Amino acid sequence: MDYLRIIHYIEDESIKLDSDFYYHAFDYNQDEFISMITEGIKAPILLGKLGDGNNGKFYVSLARNVNCSNSIYNKLSSKPMFMINNKILTVKARNSKIYGMYPMFLMQSPLPFRDCEYDDEYQKFLKVSAKDILAIQYNIFSNFQKYNGKNYDYIKYQLLTLKQMIEDLESQKVYLPIIDASTSTKVNTGKVLSLKL
Repeated sequence: MDYLRIIHYIEDESIKLDSDFYYHAFDYNQDEFISMITEGIKAPILLGKLGDGNNGKFYVSLARNVNCSNSIYNKLSSKPMFMINNKILTVKARNSKIYGMYPMFLMQSPLPFRDCEYDDEYQKFLKVSAKDILAIQYNIFSNFQKYNGKNYDYIKYQLLTLKQMIEDLESQKVYLPIIDASTSTKVNTGKVLSLKL
């Protein structure tokens, strides 16, 4: 299957991108995805979990697309990411490699003592509201290039995931544009849904 041709087919509308958003990367899971697009992105404590990744218990980990040496945005940009309103109130996480770590009892509390190993990480207390999720970024073209177009199973999986996310959005009557920042294009959801993968 010619995946490059498919990517060009579904990414047919050039757009001007504004990088001034917060981003929240995720691994696609249907139940969790539907919960996030309808109820918002919740901190682990609201989900009955002890902690999850960089979130700690009380916070949701976010990134900014800024030029820096230790970038969580760059590390996670191959995953789907929610693009989030930059007007929400966040806490800038302190780079622990430079400034040292806060004591663990502060990190595991609801107090705004947040640290990480990145220069572009921010954290939102308890929840990002669904209304503040503005779009989804999924850089399928750059992922295709990363594997030189040779890992067909991975590209097919990404296209299947994209198709499933669109079906989930439609089933919940949620409209979020899907953007491929690596090509400055908007994904044509109708074309994706018509794909026979």
